[in-house]
Amino acid sequence: MLQPLLLYYMAPNSRIEFLLLLCLGQAYITHGGPALPDRPFNIVWNVPSRKCAEKFGVEFSLDEYDIVSNPGQEWNGTYVTIFYEKNLGLSPKIHEQTGQDINGGIPQRADIDAHLAKATDDIYRLIPDADYQGLGVIDFKPWRPLWKRNLESKSIYRTKSEDLVRQKSPHVSEHEVTSMAKVAFEGAARAWMGGILSLVKTLRPGGSWGFYLFPDCYNSPSEIQLRQGSSYDCTEEVKSDNDRLQWLWEGSSALYPNIYLTNVFKTLPSSEQFVRARVAETFRVMGGRQSSAIPVYPYLRLRYRDSMECLTKVDMVSAIQEAAGQGSAGVVVWGASADVSSKENCLSLRDYVTTTFGPFAKEMMKQAAECGRRECSNNGRCVTAYEMLSLDTQMKTKRFGTDVDDGFQRVVQITHESPVGAESQEQQSHKQVGRFLAMS
Repeated sequence: MLQPLLLYYMAPNSRIEFLLLLCLGQAYITHGGPALPDRPFNIVWNVPSRKCAEKFGVEFSLDEYDIVSNPGQEWNGTYVTIFYEKNLGLSPKIHEQTGQDINGGIPQRADIDAHLAKATDDIYRLIPDADYQGLGVIDFKPWRPLWKRNLESKSIYRTKSEDLVRQKSPHVSEHEVTSMAKVAFEGAARAWMGGILSLVKTLRPGGSWGFYLFPDCYNSPSEIQLRQGSSYDCTEEVKSDNDRLQWLWEGSSALYPNIYLTNVFKTLPSSEQFVRARVAETFRVMGGRQSSAIPVYPYLRLRYRDSMECLTKVDMVSAIQEAAGQGSAGVVVWGASADVSSKENCLSLRDYVTTTFGPFAKEMMKQAAECGRRECSNNGRCVTAYEMLSLDTQMKTKRFGTDVDDGFQRVVQITHESPVGAESQEQQSHKQVGRFLAMS
């Protein structure tokens, strides 16, 4: 068992004391075939930048920065493969514009046997290597497995589920209709999602499989404003909902939360708090698994999600450092087709990689590797915890207590939330560290 090393750092010109560098044990398991680099923290490129070279002559030199990318910088390949509903089986969904049922529409009416048979063919086709050891991501967005989370445009799944109950049981009350529809929907959703996870793990057992966006925290600035909240912490209601998805965490062999930033964070000094809460919730649900720990790879986009503008350096750095500091195995950098749809977009992204993202990514992975060697004897990764002693006006206006180029070793986060929110996140962090040490 690893012995925890506790080092104390004082951020320059601050009154915050940070408990730094706790070793999180990790095991490297090989199943044959190429695997991700054997290091504590990887940055994986999931952007179809091949199109930039083929169409516009704009090439990305990712190897220069030790960024992991599929051969040819394809979307899917050796190191990461992402399945959307259109290329994995016969996924039940309702067409957003026409309202037409596709493959049964709602999961209760889907033919799961036909779905898994088609999915088997799709997996063999998209991942021909039986010894595949890369990241396996299932991106399915039409509906959510919990009844209550199908709101707004997704409420059609609740409506059609209730209609199905009325057809089968015309004499039950409306209260019973909703209750029966909820049970049927959530049971079918579990069978569908659990079934596909079992299938991919059976056919490609070396991969790290999980659903993109799970777990969610529902803590965007707009969602916090809607509930009149004051902290980016996941609410107790959200945690309770995620606890009901224990079957999903048990069935996964990796977790892929979303830490995309909207451009509203350019004017808010708190993007790291948003990311911190999301990553902390991911480790919380992972820590509740009955089986062994699994890797966490948050999904990050280098552009703000509602524009083509690249992240500020501070937002990019804080997102990656938060993921690394809590013990993530890495981050996956995702890019849409729009990111590579024109020469202008390709050039702006390449320039950002060359001047800002690439140099930081290389330094970040270097520092993580050096810390793992020095403090964990090459048998773990370093994670950070922090203790709030006091805040002053100067701290509230700063994002970091040290320069953003200092890398992994000197990650020091300054909280900007209310004392209640900050205290809650600190408690989560220390509880989380306790689980890390117990698992080591």
